[in-house]
Amino acid sequence: MANKQDVAEIQGHLKPLLGQKPWRVATGLGTSITMEFGKPIMLSPKAKTTNGEWSLWISTACWRLETSEEVLVGSGDAQDKVEFSLKQMENLSLQTIELFPPSLETTFNFENGKALRVFPTNSQGEICWQLLMPGRNALAVGPNSSWVFEKA
Repeated sequence: MANKQDVAEIQGHLKPLLGQKPWRVATGLGTSITMEFGKPIMLSPKAKTTNGEWSLWISTACWRLETSEEVLVGSGDAQDKVEFSLKQMENLSLQTIELFPPSLETTFNFENGKALRVFPTNSQGEICWQLLMPGRNALAVGPNSSWVFEKA
């Protein structure tokens, strides 16, 4: 079960991401979201695939984008509304990241008061979200209250 010490350790891994701005925010299969941060890196010259130094992938979780006054969009909304709302996140500075035990529910707080709240929905199986980091390191959160940091 995740506790305050786990939260502090996870936040230590996330600290270099604070202040960065996502330059590509996109939807994927189902309710998944990807965000690219940092310098663009060419992953495959043949495919011309570019990711950021930091790649956030929210996979098997429900999520909601909101301000302190309103819900802007949720993971179950119509695809066009989701895509439009998520595009508004591009180039907004990531201010803080909050994690809440025991489930490690996560809130990514951006400038302009926008917050992306991520709700783990699985107690077993797939990860909730992961962050690919410089140096090929990775942080994965979920399922349940589990998490892992893997050094390349």
